[in-house]
Amino acid sequence: MATDDEDDYLTMTFEEPEPNPQNETYSQRRARKLREHETMSHIKPAKELEVERREEGLAKNMFEEKATKETKAMKMMKLMGYK
Repeated sequence: MATDDEDDYLTMTFEEPEPNPQNETYSQRRARKLREHETMSHIKPAKELEVERREEGLAKNMFEEKATKETKAMKMMKLMGYK
């Protein structure tokens, strides 16, 4: 019977070989370059960037972060008990 250390030939997986750029046809190379260009040149709309930045800012806790500069306003807010 089969032991645990033997590989099961039914569950073997093979990696797909990467296409060799030298073996690509002109149309395949052109399609690949167009896909690469589309992914690199995608610019998010201003509204989408605004929403992402707002969510990042709201997720931060200004009092617990050590990297924030201790400003006069922050000191006053802490004295008033704001947390």
